[in-house]
Amino acid sequence: MNELNNDKNFLNYLKDWINSNPGTAVGVIVGLVLGIFLFTLGIVKTIFLAVFMLIGYWLGRSKDEKNSVIDQVSNFFKRNDK
Repeated sequence: MNELNNDKNFLNYLKDWINSNPGTAVGVIVGLVLGIFLFTLGIVKTIFLAVFMLIGYWLGRSKDEKNSVIDQVSNFFKRNDK
């Protein structure tokens, strides 16, 4: 019974720490996942995975914001002549 209270205390502490340090918590999780990928997949496959994740993020964000992907690509390559 005492172990159950210790587990709840630890989980409450962890939850409070994550809520008070969200950037650090995300950084730790990203670092952990990246480290696991590097050791299991290797550096080249990890880089390809990261590139595809960024492309997926970009496409998903443009859908959420109801922006056309074609417009974003054309704006990206548009020259700013002033």
